[in-house]
Amino acid sequence: MRTADPDFQRQRREVVLKAARGCFARRGFAGSGMKELCAAAGLSPGALYRYFPSKDAIIAALVEEDTGWLLARIEELREAGDPLAGLHALIEAVCTEARAADLALHMEVAAEQSRNRPLRDDARRADKRCRANLAVALEEARARREIPADSRPDLLAEAVIALIDGWLWRGALHGPAALREAVPAMHEALRCLLAPGVR
Repeated sequence: MRTADPDFQRQRREVVLKAARGCFARRGFAGSGMKELCAAAGLSPGALYRYFPSKDAIIAALVEEDTGWLLARIEELREAGDPLAGLHALIEAVCTEARAADLALHMEVAAEQSRNRPLRDDARRADKRCRANLAVALEEARARREIPADSRPDLLAEAVIALIDGWLWRGALHGPAALREAVPAMHEALRCLLAPGVR
């Protein structure tokens, strides 16, 4: 019996997800059928269904991919030994690396999750992981006396995630260039949030 090549499967999944990002950003989830996704990925329906059994499975994989990116960045800022500086770098990365298609997809994902309970549950679990990891990083920043001793890392993590989400929505409204121009405002908001009265 022939054994599936994991690298080949991973590459095929990446091809499908990349194609799906483009389709969903242009036409939305409702406007993108499996036939269009197959054409964009250069796969037959049978081939695509071997990797993703449904459109919802593709959306869930995209959310997991984006969550993985954010979790990796949070881990990097923890390993850097300077959590607060790392958090500013994370904010800058979010603002400068976002493309128009990513921002449009961010809005599409949020809208779809509001209607689709399984996707919403997946998103909540992913959000919980990000907040928990960020809270650990902020706890380390508090131990280093970089943020007030009486601060609540769990609540601050919630606020930072909300700040990022809010700016992504503004980026979707005004475009990637406006999001990049907002970097100084993001840094200022972060300073006021994490170290009020400290300059």
